[in-house]
Amino acid sequence: MPQEPIAVKAACIDTSPPKVDRVERLNAKPPDLPADAVYKGYRSVYQKEIRNVRDYVEYQIGRWYSASEHKYYESAYPSSYGGAIGSTLQSFVQILHHCGDMTHRKIGELLGHLGINLSGGSISNILTQSDWILGEQADLLKASLALSHYHQIDSTMSKQQGQRMHTQIICGKYFSLFYTQMSKSRLDVYAALQGQSRAHIQLAYNAVTARQLEQAKVSLKHREYFKDHFSEAQILALDQLEQIFDTEDLFKKTNPSRRSMIAGAFAAGFYAQQEQIPRVKHLISDDASEYKGIAQNKHHLCWVHAIRHYRILHPTDPYLRSVYEAFMRKLWDFYARMKTYGELPAKHTEAEKKQIIREFDQLFGKKTDYQKLNKQMGITKKNKPQLLAFLEKPEVPLHNNNAERGARRVVRKRDISFHTWSEKGTRIRDAFMSMHQTAKKLNISFMDYLKDRNDKQYKINSLAQQLINTYQ
Repeated sequence: MPQEPIAVKAACIDTSPPKVDRVERLNAKPPDLPADAVYKGYRSVYQKEIRNVRDYVEYQIGRWYSASEHKYYESAYPSSYGGAIGSTLQSFVQILHHCGDMTHRKIGELLGHLGINLSGGSISNILTQSDWILGEQADLLKASLALSHYHQIDSTMSKQQGQRMHTQIICGKYFSLFYTQMSKSRLDVYAALQGQSRAHIQLAYNAVTARQLEQAKVSLKHREYFKDHFSEAQILALDQLEQIFDTEDLFKKTNPSRRSMIAGAFAAGFYAQQEQIPRVKHLISDDASEYKGIAQNKHHLCWVHAIRHYRILHPTDPYLRSVYEAFMRKLWDFYARMKTYGELPAKHTEAEKKQIIREFDQLFGKKTDYQKLNKQMGITKKNKPQLLAFLEKPEVPLHNNNAERGARRVVRKRDISFHTWSEKGTRIRDAFMSMHQTAKKLNISFMDYLKDRNDKQYKINSLAQQLINTYQ
């Protein structure tokens, strides 16, 4: 699996004409046809239609009884038989819920209009007994981490049995993945990047752990304790660390926030030394602290988030308003210039890079008479290395809009379903969202994909394999 793909095929966007399922020729002569009219063939018109018909099949299985063996023999089931609920119906229910955002009750109501009666329990089973999708989601995560030059990340609130959770959205141009965690802490971010839950994440003590503990300003006595009690690269589970917090006098008064920072440092240590899953090289995010220090090469900050802080400034004084508006015009001009950087020929990039750096320093380095504007400019200037990281990696977007759109998908799901009822239900929901959103980006029929899997045919390549093919 290549680490640095050279090009991405544009062929994943299907521009072929729509497939015609059947042709009807209409040869009846018009009643007012003149006698000298000469036949000139056909003119095609098209109609899109769907057949909403029930297909309730009774299979009458032939039976034979052997008196000598005291047993029955029966005819083999047809290959299309997959149980009491057919694969097309299963796929239809899954599409309605996971893509159409329909509730269990509304799905049952719609099916009732089609003459199909399914209990709420049967619908729930169809939606939750799809463990195969968890394995495919894990394969998709590994493929995306190995293939993509960069990853975008964001989080939004979710609920499970009324409990507040947070869903991490990890995405790129051709994939989107969703992992719901207990919180949005650094520990949970590392869990999501490994396709794990907090309960199953592994921790380790090493140089990375020690460095992050120091950066988090964990007290010297606590850092000395870990140095004395752990060997280099030692692996432990989260409950072992929590046991230390609960039993060692040194940590009993440590508040939950500080404990979370320590656990995040240990998670960073394991993430750095593990080889089971590729690590993120370039990460794009907002300025949230939980994303800092994760990227192996460079952490990129989203310009849209940075500009958003300026847009909420609303000075009422006419003079300060004029200062603010003049600055915003320059800021948008600067953003427009940065957007064209990735399109420049290679021979012009070095000169343009220097010019962008100069403009950044000029725009955010000057003081104005508007103090709130000056304060925000100081924050932007402090984040200069992350905001201008795209200069060394032009293919990385300036913004995190892809992840923002993924977050809106989670919010929409929450508005419809409010919350999931179990950990398994949450994981299945995340996996279906991951596969559906990725299928959309790869221009793959998710209905056909689900039917192939529900049929257990596996004639369609996994989305992970199709992602690999797209990057090759």
